[in-house]
This record gives sequence, structure tokens and C-alpha cells, in this order.
Amino acid sequence: MTTASRATTVAIAAGAVAAVVGSAPVAAGSAASFCDELQATWDGQRCTTMVVSARKAERYIAFDLPEPQLNASVTGPVLREFYHRLMAGWRDSGAQAARDSSAIAYFDSFSGPGAVQSLVVHECLEPFGMQANNAYRTFVFDMDKGHRLSLADLFKPGIDPMAVISAAAAPVLPAALDAAAPPHAPNTYPFTVEEFQPGPGRPGYTGNYRAFALSPEDLILYLPDAPMLRENPRPADRLVWSMDGGAVVARVPLAALSASLRPEYGGS
Repeated sequence: MTTASRATTVAIAAGAVAAVVGSAPVAAGSAASFCDELQATWDGQRCTTMVVSARKAERYIAFDLPEPQLNASVTGPVLREFYHRLMAGWRDSGAQAARDSSAIAYFDSFSGPGAVQSLVVHECLEPFGMQANNAYRTFVFDMDKGHRLSLADLFKPGIDPMAVISAAAAPVLPAALDAAAPPHAPNTYPFTVEEFQPGPGRPGYTGNYRAFALSPEDLILYLPDAPMLRENPRPADRLVWSMDGGAVVARVPLAALSASLRPEYGGS
């Protein structure tokens, strides 16, 4: 396959995924300037570059950039550091790749409750001819207080977030699990509530709820946050499944958590 045809194939694939994963439109300006910092090219919509490995494998890298958040004093430094690290990591692994690939970062954003701003970055790394690997990196900020929020920051003192979230998520998980790919019979392993909740000594496929965002109505969980090669600890009595990042997206109503949340984050 020629360089031109490979680039065309990647561009078509990128456009198809972008139609599925929403992201706010980005205007030229500071996004283009930041793209220069990343030593890439702003094409009017995305920050792109191509890396060629010693084995002549090409990696197309493309970032959708959340320009307003990149410019804000609270969110900008954290997000700019993240995108620098992501670009460096994808360049380094691309320089050692044995096959052509694409590495694309999309984003989605949410405002609320109150002064909360959430950004969700969807990383999609796809070696051509193989299954894509997805990961979700989330950034939640309190714009009034001027800092990034951890999961524990959302809850009142003395509350165990793992326990409270797992209880509130139990009613909404079955529908989210049934909708997950690949198609499967409802309530069959590993797409069961038990596997997607933390238990004694095991996180299951939750990723310890590392990937979370807030909307005005929900706590949004991306389960797990990144690909898992196997469960940990490894089950001795059944097949071991790998699980892609964001295989299950669960929306837990803030109303179900209100007694445990701080008032500024949807609590009562």
C-alpha cells in the first residue's frame, strides 16, 4: 500500500469514528498554536502528524483539541501537559511499530452541576489488521475553586466512594452491560453486575472508577478506563476475558448519590 493510499484509508477511518464519538468544533487560533508546540500540523480541524518506524511502518496521529479548555487558567496547564505526554508516547511507540497504525484522540465535554467542567478524552490506538485499543482519560474541574477534582473530592467526609457508587450503579448496570459489545445474551459472563463492581480484594472490570465525568444529572463511568488483559486476580474456574477500555458506559443518577455527595456536586 502506498503512503498516499494509507493516509486516505486512515482519514476515512478517522472520520467514521469521529461521527460516533462527539467532540466540540475547534476553531483555528490557539489550537493551531498549541499544535505547533506538539510539533504537528493543524489541518483546520485536527492536529496531525505521521511517524515512520525503522521497519517503515507508518502511524497516523491525530488529536481533536478542546480549545476553550486549553486556554482556561484552571484547565489549561493540566490538559496541555496531558496532550504533550500523549503525543510523546504515541510517537515513541510508533517509531518502534512493526505495522501501520492510527492513533486518534477524540474528546467530549460536560458542564455542571454548578461550576463543574468535565472533559473526557477517548484514545483509540489501532494497528491495522488488528482490534483497536480504546482508553478513556477524564478530567473533572471545579472552576470556582480552581482545581481538578478526584473522585473522593465529590463526596462528603467519611464516605467510601467505592461502596456508595457500586450500590447506586447496581440498578443501571444491567442495561449498560446488555448494550455492550460484542453482542451477547443478557446477564452472561463476563457482562454481569458482579464483574463490573469492585469486590473484596478485586476491582473487577471497574478500573477502580478511575474514568469518571459529571453531567448535570449523572455520574458517568467508563468501565474499565483502559484495556485489561485479564481479571486480577485471575479466576480459576472459568475463561479469562480481556476487556477494552470503555467497554461499558454507565450513567449513575446524581439523585441516587445525593445523600453522599457534597452540595456543590449534586448532593443534598
